[in-house]
Amino acid sequence: MAKFQRKSSVVDAFRWTGANVEELTTWLAGAEVRVAWPDAPAGRSELLCQFDYTETPPCAMVTTQHGPMPVSAGSWIARDRQGQFASWSAEAFEAIYEPADQVCFYGNEFYVLSNFSAFTLRWRGHRFDTSEAAYQWEKFFDEETNGRRAMVRDEIRNAGSAHEAFKIAQNNDLLKVPTWGDMRVDVMRDILRAKVEQHSYVRKKLLETGDRILIEDSWRDSFWGWGPNRDGQNMLGHLWMEIRAQIRPLNERSSQHASSSPLNT
Repeated sequence: MAKFQRKSSVVDAFRWTGANVEELTTWLAGAEVRVAWPDAPAGRSELLCQFDYTETPPCAMVTTQHGPMPVSAGSWIARDRQGQFASWSAEAFEAIYEPADQVCFYGNEFYVLSNFSAFTLRWRGHRFDTSEAAYQWEKFFDEETNGRRAMVRDEIRNAGSAHEAFKIAQNNDLLKVPTWGDMRVDVMRDILRAKVEQHSYVRKKLLETGDRILIEDSWRDSFWGWGPNRDGQNMLGHLWMEIRAQIRPLNERSSQHASSSPLNT
């Protein structure tokens, strides 16, 4: 079954649906199955897993060092490195753990990858407090210097926060350049590259993600993030993975050069 991690802690986890009996017993290393109904055969008390079919949907009962642990349908069962089990509601588990092969960066250790994180950006000769502000500013970029788009650009550049810049752009959506839909991915890619180039810490954190899948776990946005149903396009995550693949060889060559320098011999 899939592995999940809580910061440095990694656990195996399984989600009981009330119907996936065979999968659960296989995950529990071939545990025997005991059912609780009036005609059920006598079972042994040390059985690792039992299922109570008097409930709808049925409840699983997993044996732990602290005694039987009921697991209602929809809940997660976690097994740590010592082989001990714990039961979590879906909401609690998903708030604490993430799949070990993924990095969700909307609000945790890798929040630096979010456009709302506080890293300034030099962009087209201007200073922006965040990459989000630079991206919103681009929606109104053209050659005019005194028109309505120019006024919106100034408002965004002087906004007090990334959220304020976002709201200004949202309120002036009808003024954005007509070709924005075709440009936005390329613009975002260039802004992310600039962020990496201008901030060594962002570069360091990006490389620390290794080969894991990067996810903008925003429930609001199904294009840049994974959206409310976690099935969105996650375009921001894909762009970060693209940039990571591009800068990793450069970083490795730089490290090799530093280690072979006369100062290190």
